[in-house]
Amino acid sequence: MNDKHGTIAVNGAPDPILTALLQHSTPQHPTLWFADEQFQSIDPAWLDHPTIQVISNRYDVWQRFTQQGINAQFSDFVIKDLPPATPQKVYHRIAKEKPVVHHVINQAASLLAPGGELWLAGAKREGIRTYCAKAAALFGTPAEVHKQGMAYLGRIVRSTQPAGPTLDDNDYPRLRPIATTHGMTLLSKPGLFAWDKIDRGSALLAEQLPDWLRRLRPKHLVDLGCGYGYLALMAHHHGVEPIVATDNNAAALLACQANFAAQGVNGTVVAGDCGDGLDQRFDALLCNPPFHRGFTHHGDLTEQFLAAIARLLSARGRALVVVNRFIPVLRLAEKRFRRCRLYAENSSFQVFELGL
Repeated sequence: MNDKHGTIAVNGAPDPILTALLQHSTPQHPTLWFADEQFQSIDPAWLDHPTIQVISNRYDVWQRFTQQGINAQFSDFVIKDLPPATPQKVYHRIAKEKPVVHHVINQAASLLAPGGELWLAGAKREGIRTYCAKAAALFGTPAEVHKQGMAYLGRIVRSTQPAGPTLDDNDYPRLRPIATTHGMTLLSKPGLFAWDKIDRGSALLAEQLPDWLRRLRPKHLVDLGCGYGYLALMAHHHGVEPIVATDNNAAALLACQANFAAQGVNGTVVAGDCGDGLDQRFDALLCNPPFHRGFTHHGDLTEQFLAAIARLLSARGRALVVVNRFIPVLRLAEKRFRRCRLYAENSSFQVFELGL
């Protein structure tokens, strides 16, 4: 794209693969970008053009783009108010999860008219060549793939011939039952962390809840980074209400809302990045924070969540946080919390209790 914007990055180093794809964007054509968490470090000015539309499944990415006046939608990569064949080009830096990438490719096939282009970017180890080959079979035309640094860029042109069969996206849009616990059937879907199971770290934290909640007797509880709402549902099972759940991921918000409705939880689901959509304090907080952004491990995510926990806890409040054993929570948390102790552990995870 035009280099008048200067640097691509904001808030840290940008993904070099996404950077390479941005440099091949051509705003003189109606263009649609599918943007996920890998856009968190990208300067929105790079997509500030009236012909460009952005669909993001991350609330903070959508928020930053709309604040810049960019035409952006927040959704679970579901097309809304976009007539068929409107974009002439569709761009996607491939996501970490295969169902998400397959869903995006299927969406592009349904939107693009003959002659329209799908651009995909990724690293070799991420399976970019396979995705390009699958898109080519669907589009009815060979993929043009070239290497730029560590990035592989694929251009697939929509053929005038009928498209091949859509890619298996694991019925991406559909919520479905994935487990039953304590008489509750849990609903989830592709597109969020540990979507098809009960995460082992969250399960360890949930084992501590009966005694912890009995001792704490909270009046207000928040599940920070709620996912499909497992920890909030466990708190509900143990009699805590009202409950607030918050997440940055559109798929997580949809699943958590569905679980709250199905189980009759007296609670609210709020979109936000590390709880930035909340302005109240809580006397109980549960959290299984992420430590990956896209394909990359980001140590600053732990500090970001610890700062959010400190902001959201009441003066006498307590947080129960579960992390992988290799994350140095004690060293990081002691800067912000007077109370910081190991509460439970197993061979893979540790649960810490934090208090101001």
